[in-house]
Amino acid sequence: MSEEITASMTFSAEGLMPGLRWHNHRFNRGLKVSAAIGLVMFVLFLLVPKDNVNLPLGPSPVWVALVPLALVLLMSWAIRSGFERSVKSSSANGKTVSYVIHPDGVKVNLPDSNAENGWSHFVRSVITPEGVLLYPQQLAFHWLPKTAFTSEADYTRFVELVTAKTKHSKLG
Repeated sequence: MSEEITASMTFSAEGLMPGLRWHNHRFNRGLKVSAAIGLVMFVLFLLVPKDNVNLPLGPSPVWVALVPLALVLLMSWAIRSGFERSVKSSSANGKTVSYVIHPDGVKVNLPDSNAENGWSHFVRSVITPEGVLLYPQQLAFHWLPKTAFTSEADYTRFVELVTAKTKHSKLG
């Protein structure tokens, strides 16, 4: 059994979108909290008797409830749109990216460039049900989906290596 594990995928917005969703997973909590606060505020607005309440701005609890929800939805849309635009304008868009993973690090091969990084280069990793996010920086990631590997055994060996070599967490 070779020590090297290989993976490859087409660099495209569609292929990277699951990685972005898992990267933004922490924002999902904010969306759910905002929706819950908005719902509670709206129900309270409906239940509180309005006879003795002075509402100078009209139904302000409704606005208090809807504004955070709208901001979270707008932020989510802006991040996704910006990511798609960035990937589509990249010279690597539509080309094959290959990874060679070994006990010392990861080699990334693009048609225009190559990079080899030791495991200490990655600040963290996140293992998800769909693949693995490798972070060379806090907000930049390499997405390696399960489908990029030639076999389930290779993917399992990769996950074991990532778990042993990086600070990792597991989602899903």
